[in-house]
Amino acid sequence: MGQFRNELEACRRRHETHANTMLIVVVDADDNTVAVRRDHLNQLSQMVPTDPIVVLIPKRHIETWIRSALGETVNENDSYKNPELKKSEIREAASEIHGWARANPAPSPTCVNSLRHSLPEWRKIG
Repeated sequence: MGQFRNELEACRRRHETHANTMLIVVVDADDNTVAVRRDHLNQLSQMVPTDPIVVLIPKRHIETWIRSALGETVNENDSYKNPELKKSEIREAASEIHGWARANPAPSPTCVNSLRHSLPEWRKIG
């Protein structure tokens, strides 16, 4: 988190010179809410809608999103770090989330709230 301000400022400078640059930030909310984690980032460096940044905040762990995208029924309070995910599972989950992030998404019923609410951010990636 300490590098966030510096990285965002550098990305803004590159973007001003019309460089095709985007900062992608993935940070877990852990035991906080997604809103609290976003507010924390804003305290470090105020983000504005025109910033070339994508902020993805899983409620608990990124593994929760991955397992959710794989069709597993998960919640946003428990840890899903074990068993360790395989690379093929991560690729499959990324493909599924990419589909959900398209216009008029239709996420599966296993999609957790923090992932569902982050889909507009995913759309910025393209």
